[in-house]
Amino acid sequence: MIGSVFFENLWKFIVDHSKEFVSTIIVLLICLIAIVVGYFIEKKYSSKKGKKKYVIELAKNIFSFYRGFIIFVGILVICSTWGVKLTSVLIGLAIFFATIALGSRKIIADIIRGLEINFSNLYDLDDIVEINGFTGYVKDITLKTTKLLNINNEVRIIANSEIREITNYSKYPHVSSFEISVSNKENVKMIIGLLEDNFSKNDDKFEKIIEGPNVIGISEMTNDRIIIKIQYKDKYDLSNTLLTDIKVFVKEILDLNNINFEFFKRD
Repeated sequence: MIGSVFFENLWKFIVDHSKEFVSTIIVLLICLIAIVVGYFIEKKYSSKKGKKKYVIELAKNIFSFYRGFIIFVGILVICSTWGVKLTSVLIGLAIFFATIALGSRKIIADIIRGLEINFSNLYDLDDIVEINGFTGYVKDITLKTTKLLNINNEVRIIANSEIREITNYSKYPHVSSFEISVSNKENVKMIIGLLEDNFSKNDDKFEKIIEGPNVIGISEMTNDRIIIKIQYKDKYDLSNTLLTDIKVFVKEILDLNNINFEFFKRD
């Protein structure tokens, strides 16, 4: 008897509010379709193939917000359909989101700075950069942080909002040079010609080099010594192995020709 009354009242409620039920079902279907469409678009843009990590992360964040927005709007429309007064609901939601925004200022600042870094292409993965005094390879870039690894395998994770000074050593070719010192009794013209000849014959000897090595000429002369400058362009390398390789090559050439010299280091 009780069950019969319950179902009678339920059926009467459904019939009396059939318009609201139909509207609710339509809203739910529209929200479901919008979320499914968003899901497939997200999958397309967050695919890792050929895309940078920040693009994937940005796509996921955008579509996460999109889903939340669709659900939020759907709830508001359904509430309005059933005659629920939205003023108090909206005020409560405004206070809630304002509280979240105030508590998330650091995260928001990190994300904004992360977008600026990525869209401005200030640095990319495996670039050698100096950030806030720390130099290393860029191993990871997200919307919130940048991870660097230096030559000593030390890792530093820097919040993007804290990044103030950036030097990118990989953006353009790095100009390096060193000097050798020979006696002023040596035939300097012959030494320069000897080095230039060997450099030109072995221009494919050094993999990381972009241009050179080239003998710039005499950079200084004293009463007993002559300083010769050698310069080259390369991809910046934290280990500086290219400099060592070129110096070894210069030493082999000069030793083979019995030329006494020293690598000159300025104070």
